[in-house]
Formats: sequence, C-alpha cells, structure tokens
Amino acid sequence: MLDLDASRKQRAATRAQQEGRGDTLPIRWQGATIAELDAELPLDVFAPLATLNVDIGLLLRLAFDTMRASTNADAVKSLDGLVDVFAANPRLIPDTIGAVEEVARRLLGDGGWAAFVAGRPTNYDIAALSRGVADWYGVSLGESSASTGPSLPTGTTPSPTSNGITASTSEGSGPGPDSPGS
Repeated sequence: MLDLDASRKQRAATRAQQEGRGDTLPIRWQGATIAELDAELPLDVFAPLATLNVDIGLLLRLAFDTMRASTNADAVKSLDGLVDVFAANPRLIPDTIGAVEEVARRLLGDGGWAAFVAGRPTNYDIAALSRGVADWYGVSLGESSASTGPSLPTGTTPSPTSNGITASTSEGSGPGPDSPGS
C-alpha cells in the first residue's frame, strides 16, 4: 500500500527536525494569527498564475531580482524590465494583481487573506510576507553564491574537444562578398 498521508507527515516531521522548527508556520498580523501554513506548499496555490497571458517565469525573475536587489540601481533596472513587460500588455496589470491576490487567498485562506487586506498592508509588509513564505518553503531569494574557483588546477590548459576540422570546414577561404559595383 502506498500511504501518501503517512509519507507527507514523515517529510514534514523530518524537515521540522532538520531545520529546528515546528510543523507549521503561524502568520501573525496586527496582533493576531491570521493563517498557519503547512510544511509543504500545495500546488493549487499557483493555479491562478496559469491564466496570465505572459511569460510568468520572466515576471517572477524580474520580481525576485527587484526584491533581492542590493542597490537602488539594481532595483531600478529590474523594475524597468517589469515596466517594459507591463507596457507591452496593458491588461497584464489588473490580471496580475487579481492572480496574485488569488494566490495569497489560497495560501492564507479566505479569513487570513481578508484579515491581511483589512490591515492595509504596505509594499514592505507584502515583501516581508513573500520572503517569509519563500524561506518557509525553501525557496531562496538571497544573493547568489560565490564561485567555487577554477575547475582545473592552476597552470593547466584544457585540452581541445576537437581538432577544429569537420567535414563541413573548408581548408581555404571562399570568395568574398560581391562589391556593390559588381
């Protein structure tokens, strides 16, 4: 028998133990717990994003780049890319807002979403919620890691992968392009 419920409980317990945390993440807002997130992210949370007529991967990359920008110039550059995408598709702004609201409602539950919106969150509150949820589910929005160094020992030269001559490579040059007067 394949018991998916038992498998899910075991994964949640293992993750909680490894990361030194509880089985759920309570979300506190204005003095009250408005939602409690399970250890695993339900996939149906993202279903509203499928309705957007845009490259959602590009939008998410630009949004994450903006959130983790280390300088104002980096943030402006990422925001500039977002503006270009939105300018090319005027329906995208209201459609995206609606889809993101539905994602949040599915994540926080109807009551949690209503409580969050009733508290009139700022962009900083939304960013803090996004970062907290991303951290909880193991999605890194942090800085990229440093290079691990050269893959070859110092002073060595990589060997070529081919001799550079193939059946389609000619040994001599072909004729040059025609000049305008010919």
